[in-house]
Amino acid sequence: MLLMDAAEFSNEKKVMHWLSGEQNAETSLLFLPTEILEHILCFLSVEDLASVSQVCKRLNDVHTSEKVWKFGFKSRYPRLMQPSCRPALLRVFERCGRSWRRIARFRASAGHHLRTALAKMADRCYSVHCLPDPAMEDFRKLVPVHGTLFNRDALLEVIYPCQHCPDDDLSLRYYARMLFREIQRDVVLLPMFREYMQRPAQHVNVPEAFYLMSLWMVPEQTNNRESSLKACYMKVAGLVLDEVRRKLPEHPAAAWDTCKKNPFGPTLWTDDQTLMLLDVLNIVLYDQLALMKDEGPADAPAAELNTLVLYLRRHLHCAGSGTQTVMGTVYSSVAGMLGVNLHNVQFPHSSMICWHRTDSEEYLFIDVVRRGMQLSREQVLEELNAVHPDMDLQMLEPFPRAGLLGRLINGATHPDARRPENGFDLVSFETLACWARGDCRLDMAALDDLMSALARTRPMYTRRLLQQFVQANDIFLAENERRGLEVLMKHFKRMYKRLALSLDEQEAKVQELVNLRAADRAAGDYPRQFGAGDVVTYGDERLAVVYGCSPYYEVSQDWIAHSRACSGLERGEKQPFYNLLMEGDRFGYMAEEELQLAPDPQPIDHQEVGRFFTRFDGERYEPIAPLAILFPEPRRENETKTSFVESSIDGSDSDWEDDVGEEEEEWRPAPPAVWMGVWPEILAEDSDDDEDTDGVAVVGDGGRVDH
Repeated sequence: MLLMDAAEFSNEKKVMHWLSGEQNAETSLLFLPTEILEHILCFLSVEDLASVSQVCKRLNDVHTSEKVWKFGFKSRYPRLMQPSCRPALLRVFERCGRSWRRIARFRASAGHHLRTALAKMADRCYSVHCLPDPAMEDFRKLVPVHGTLFNRDALLEVIYPCQHCPDDDLSLRYYARMLFREIQRDVVLLPMFREYMQRPAQHVNVPEAFYLMSLWMVPEQTNNRESSLKACYMKVAGLVLDEVRRKLPEHPAAAWDTCKKNPFGPTLWTDDQTLMLLDVLNIVLYDQLALMKDEGPADAPAAELNTLVLYLRRHLHCAGSGTQTVMGTVYSSVAGMLGVNLHNVQFPHSSMICWHRTDSEEYLFIDVVRRGMQLSREQVLEELNAVHPDMDLQMLEPFPRAGLLGRLINGATHPDARRPENGFDLVSFETLACWARGDCRLDMAALDDLMSALARTRPMYTRRLLQQFVQANDIFLAENERRGLEVLMKHFKRMYKRLALSLDEQEAKVQELVNLRAADRAAGDYPRQFGAGDVVTYGDERLAVVYGCSPYYEVSQDWIAHSRACSGLERGEKQPFYNLLMEGDRFGYMAEEELQLAPDPQPIDHQEVGRFFTRFDGERYEPIAPLAILFPEPRRENETKTSFVESSIDGSDSDWEDDVGEEEEEWRPAPPAVWMGVWPEILAEDSDDDEDTDGVAVVGDGGRVDH
């Protein structure tokens, strides 16, 4: 091994002796030509290159080669080499004196500072159920130093670590994911929704709405999800094209080499050509793939389509979801890949989708559950009137854009025991619903809705929206309206200061408790069986993890008597009660006698686990530092003192702590090789003149992000 601790090799003679031996110094590694040594060092990671420089003078001289650092940078940070990043990367490269060594160290420094900031957020913001403004403001302060390009890549590196176990760095990934989602939604995805809402009606279709919603749900995995969905659509559409070439060689689609790259856009064919194409699509979906049969075929295309159906059922369980919605989405998406634009109808829980004929103003209705049966409006009305005699005829019209998005958003936020979203994601969906009601334009109505939804947790973000509105509509605002908006902006700034002050007071209380414990003057401890981070079982051996506790049932006696909540407990309400994270993203509050320490502890499937814990060590979760101080290791009945864990924010002071390790296990989510969209620059001074700024020169992409 070439990589060794520099302290072991401070004596250069020992290094030479170790590398070459006394008799063959001329043939040793260090006496190889510089070009060969450079080629060898190209296979080391950026972090290992820094270690090699400390071994001896010869390797220190060779490791400064720009060829070595260029190769190392490209290998270590492949996402930065994609074409969309090239302009921003070139600007940073110029600022670093066109040195690959300096730019590599600059990127590593960005990662180190980001991890430190994320650790600070974890220790400060754990009491807030979603991303608070102070956390976003802390991130904004990093950007003027390293730019959005490197900070964005560093966020993805925390979310998708190269080497770390999936049960490590839980709190860092929790906040990195929220930061990435917030900015990606606001600066990349919201403009895509805005363009969709302002497009001509004939160019709007159902698959694109589902696609945009899938991006909004999990922004950090968009490329992986997009590629898997596209692969499924294209394989099925390819089967249809093969059948068209065999059955309809005269059809224009038979001349296509492949289907369209996406299912978006208007219908490309005449009415007769479209009807022939839909007939072939029905043969492939319902005969060859047996989509509506209980036992489908076992061939590969059907298996891949089943994967798509399961994905849609889990992540797009909108109103009326199930077979109708899933089949409508599959049918519309594959048809869109073949140049046929289909629409959902407004009638709830309907299996009908419709196609607008070009030679008339009529719609052809397709029942996706009944093997793609084609019906006229009169036939559909006759069937529906038998069940719904007073049905509004408007229900058979295609969904308007805002209505379709509203339906999908309502479905995503609808309580579902299978996979409820966390509080942060629910707020983001509420925000999207506010935008969708106004065609994603920032008008007075949208501003009113957004203030109602965001003012409490995101006062600074709301304030910046007000600033945008005033700047865009300055010439149209009356003087009294402008003054009223300025008063609101000052109000939101005061709200932000109160929110930041509450987090500061929370930190002060934790520090006060540390000082009291150090002086052995802490009061209020009580005997209990479990501590924060213990994995316990309840009921029929279901798992949960403790993240808080209280010495008794913390409600009023009147409420206990009225609800009889503790009537079945042998020890009643005068026993420790524990706050629990339960499987399936549920929270619980249970008595000590209802819990047992898990004999075989396992990681808990809960989206909020990173809010309270740093890692899972195989036996229990390690709580974040404030949680370990507030809820120390439990004191048993025969013990008089307690112990507590006081962990540091960052155990490393090196700029090279993100090691590259072995390849990730197959079951882990693959990190995106590229990212979607370009982040504008986040400027610390993008508010009023009374905002605090640090005056640091901006490095990066130019522009701004309003957060």
